[in-house]
Amino acid sequence: LQLLSHQKSVEEIRAMGGQMSGHVFCFGCFDGLQRKKLTHPGFEKLEPRESSREPREVRRPSKPHVPVAPAAEPPRRRCWCCRRAKRPSKSSSMGAYSCEDGVACPTLDELDAAQRGMLQEMRSRVQKLQWPKRHDLWFKRFLAHKKWNLEKAMAAYVDMEEWRREVGADHILREYPDGKLNSVLPVDITGFYPYSVDKTGRLVIWMRTGHVPWWRSLFERTDEALRAQLWAGEWIYAQQAQLAKLTGIWHERAVVLVDLSDLDFNYFQGLSSCSRARRRGAQQTTAQYYPGVVDKAYLLHAPGFASRAWSVLKYFLSEKLMDKAQMVSSEAEMQQMLGDLGAANVPRSLGGTSDGPDLQLPVALMMPRNGWGEMLEAWKPREISIPARSTHHEILVAPGGSVSWQWALVGSSITFQVQRQTGTGATESVLQPTECHFHDLEEPIFGRAMAQTPTEFHFSWDNSASHWSKKLLLRLEVSSSTMGNSP
Repeated sequence: LQLLSHQKSVEEIRAMGGQMSGHVFCFGCFDGLQRKKLTHPGFEKLEPRESSREPREVRRPSKPHVPVAPAAEPPRRRCWCCRRAKRPSKSSSMGAYSCEDGVACPTLDELDAAQRGMLQEMRSRVQKLQWPKRHDLWFKRFLAHKKWNLEKAMAAYVDMEEWRREVGADHILREYPDGKLNSVLPVDITGFYPYSVDKTGRLVIWMRTGHVPWWRSLFERTDEALRAQLWAGEWIYAQQAQLAKLTGIWHERAVVLVDLSDLDFNYFQGLSSCSRARRRGAQQTTAQYYPGVVDKAYLLHAPGFASRAWSVLKYFLSEKLMDKAQMVSSEAEMQQMLGDLGAANVPRSLGGTSDGPDLQLPVALMMPRNGWGEMLEAWKPREISIPARSTHHEILVAPGGSVSWQWALVGSSITFQVQRQTGTGATESVLQPTECHFHDLEEPIFGRAMAQTPTEFHFSWDNSASHWSKKLLLRLEVSSSTMGNSP
């Protein structure tokens, strides 16, 4: 009735309604009247109110209107001026997958019409293949990674889904919520640590290079390295999803602080001269299944030989990371970085004011107060030089349980043998003399043997037929557990 007090006919009001939306939330204007539409039953039967205040007969609708409780909606911000409030814009490319969480996606809103159409086509194809439902950001990352070539993006996406199904990627966090996956994961975390969130909502990751030996890729098993990276990648994505729910905005890309303070010339010389280590390192990565996750990278504390030649850094950093990297070598560049991220979100050792990480990893993976030194020292394998025409022996006494070994050569080949001697003095062969080669992408040698009673194990590496010395990377462990397969 307040609408009709303006002395306007129903037709005039209808004409006004054609220019105004009935789904607005401001106060005091035509559209703000309890969000009712002009097509309300019986509305057309109401007559305009006369200017005088004399009583008049009003024809009521034949069927009384029964008020219906409005559906519960989240509280909306009040508009303090008489204008129509805008609804959150939803890109046509977002579809059912993206709208499920109700969180804004700036990177999707920035897409043009052609890119949105391509994303919609990719989503339609994925639905037909009956792969698990994913956020539209997944499709966008693969499309951008393949320079918006739909066919290449689809091929890479299908490879990713097949890999995820094969390795159980969607379940690994539920299977290992405490992070106790294997011995590789804690060492990986020391070099790629989710540290904090910057002032715009992006994850800040502290990346270190040179703090572990350059030959680490030769010693670690590829299957364990890939599972460790899988767990870390899924944990980071889970944190980004949680932050999106808390802040209302998806920030799917992170900022990486690349700390090069541990990088020395010996590390560079060893890695640059051993192509086997570089090839195995490239094999032990899951980066191809997580494209477009880095927004920007800052290179800090670069040594002189690296800061003067960017080509040197290609041995330690990926090509995609280098494309988004910025060297921080002056005070002005440092202040620019701190202004971008916020000094409270950057470790003090990298120029910020933070004395500890803000993100809470599982206890087994949290950064110790005194640093990673003790943990890395406990993990580090022994480096043994075996001279030419000689044999190296190791003796390990196990009171019971099991004995495990893992070793590799930097290069070349050697003959390996394992024997055990019980308390009665009897000697038996655990592993017959075997010539082991390390010329290309060969995996390290590992195994386990059981000891029901106190047993003495003899390990030997025979280099007597060679004219060259060999570098052996070795770890021997005694465990009270009897789980595992005996060779």
